[in-house]
Amino acid sequence: MRRARRDRAADRLFGGGQRPVRAQQLLRRDAVHRDGLPAALSACVAACGARERSAILLRTREKRAARPAREAAARQWRHRPAEGACWRCAFRRVPVRRLNPKAGSGCVSWRVIDRKQAPADLGPGLSEAAKAKIRWFFPRYETKRAAILPALHIAQDEIGYISTQAMRDVAKLLEIPPAAVMDVVTFYTHFWTHPKGRKVIVLCRSISCELLGANRLREAIERRLGIGEHQTTADGQWSFMTEECLAACDHAPCLLINEKMHKCVKVEELERILADPHCDKLDIPRSELYDAPRESSTAGPAAGRG
Repeated sequence: MRRARRDRAADRLFGGGQRPVRAQQLLRRDAVHRDGLPAALSACVAACGARERSAILLRTREKRAARPAREAAARQWRHRPAEGACWRCAFRRVPVRRLNPKAGSGCVSWRVIDRKQAPADLGPGLSEAAKAKIRWFFPRYETKRAAILPALHIAQDEIGYISTQAMRDVAKLLEIPPAAVMDVVTFYTHFWTHPKGRKVIVLCRSISCELLGANRLREAIERRLGIGEHQTTADGQWSFMTEECLAACDHAPCLLINEKMHKCVKVEELERILADPHCDKLDIPRSELYDAPRESSTAGPAAGRG
């Protein structure tokens, strides 16, 4: 009789709907614990369980009442690309602010990638010579898909970045969906989806470099070039970005200019390094295996030797 009254009270509190799983578990637990107990102790167990169930039901009702506001706030930000952002940044899962009824300043959430709409400007595509060199890699792998990284390196070397049209060309060559190519391009920070400078400065931001002055070096680079991270100077000469680690912790702070590593760099040495016209040239012969074909070379084994 007492249980029936309690169940009717819980149904009125919950609006007649289905009770939460936790409340149902508490009901079963209390029924087991009261078997064989003295009357006074059984009443105590029932009272404690009723208070706990009432608290759960009240919290559930509050959450259900606030659900429409949360869903409306989520729809407000869904599939809205960042204003002024490049195509890569606009369709990545980047943190944005959205309204939270319980928090005055809002909460951080993630935007879903929109793969259905491509930018209006697809950019340049691959030349026939570049496509031929990509095909030359196919016998080296068990599947065409496995050659995606060499193909993207060749595309970026020829165009300067990886355009949307280049992603489509690579996808067609490898016989995979364009979205799969975009996944790889946006995963690796080495690949650019907008034009970059002729020389790219990559500064290490790992703990070793940070302790030895990487932050001061970063401020000096931004002040000297007048650009921020992942930006390019107006003359197209320099681009700047940071990377988590350049695998030279024993020579911190270090930075990479194209393919040349500069070790133990001090702020006072930055001007001398940037003024050197060969600051991006290696001191040893380099391989051209993943470079785009030049006019003096042909796509094939000869184009892959340094």
